[in-house]
Amino acid sequence: MNEFGIPEVAEENTIILDKPTTTGPVIKEDENGLPYRSIRIEQEHEKENYLPVGHNGKVYQIMRGIPVEVPQCVVDVLNDCIGSKLVDKSDGQGGTDKVLQDYHAIPFSLLR
Repeated sequence: MNEFGIPEVAEENTIILDKPTTTGPVIKEDENGLPYRSIRIEQEHEKENYLPVGHNGKVYQIMRGIPVEVPQCVVDVLNDCIGSKLVDKSDGQGGTDKVLQDYHAIPFSLLR
């Protein structure tokens, strides 16, 4: 475990995804028989070039800013990364109320 109490992941369980997606049909399947999906994680200022995404003991290091092929389980993890923020909403009487609005904490595009 590291100083934050998080278990260290062995390097043999790390998969680096940094090869651009091809435009042909998807033929790869994950361990559950689901097709790989093509995604692009948005490049953010002052963020690392790679985003680590963990699932079932594997860590996928996904390069930001380019389309890459990932297993469906990685898309599911990214879809589950939801944040909430307070936003102003009109109350219909000329005033505003504060309401919670959900958003994707990790912006990404599903390309296919």
